Amino acid sequence: MSLADNVAAAICDRRFQYEALWSWELDCEEVVREGWTGHGNVQLVLHDRIRNCAEFLRIWERDMFRSLPRKIKKKREELEQIRIQERWSSEFDRIMELERDIEKLSSQEEIYSRQRSRADWFALGDKNTKNFQIKATMRKAQNQICGLMSSHGDFV
Repeated sequence: MSLADNVAAAICDRRFQYEALWSWELDCEEVVREGWTGHGNVQLVLHDRIRNCAEFLRIWERDMFRSLPRKIKKKREELEQIRIQERWSSEFDRIMELERDIEKLSSQEEIYSRQRSRADWFALGDKNTKNFQIKATMRKAQNQICGLMSSHGDFV
């Protein structure tokens, strides 16, 4: 199924939001160009062109970035198999490629998560709401140090 077919089938009423992560991908420009031209339909008005671009980008983003955790997991599993089978010397180039891919995907996932968390924060604000209190409590629990382990292995 092509991107254009996906766009035609997509029903999406949420507000369009640009994702910083998109600028990392060379395909983004092509997706925008395809959405803007509307498959050669020169009769499209500005509003239709913008809507087409937004829909094309939403579909492309879903296909490209929502699967980042799965892609990272798959690359790590492949890298682990090479390490388990001790094929370091024969697969050195592949190991380096996998490590670069994992690093890039991890960076993309971090940017995506950071932008998503800020979007939630901006949408909900920092009012003294139940949502704000829950997030603050969770953050406090994650940042709390319950104890330390001595060099002798004793928990203090």
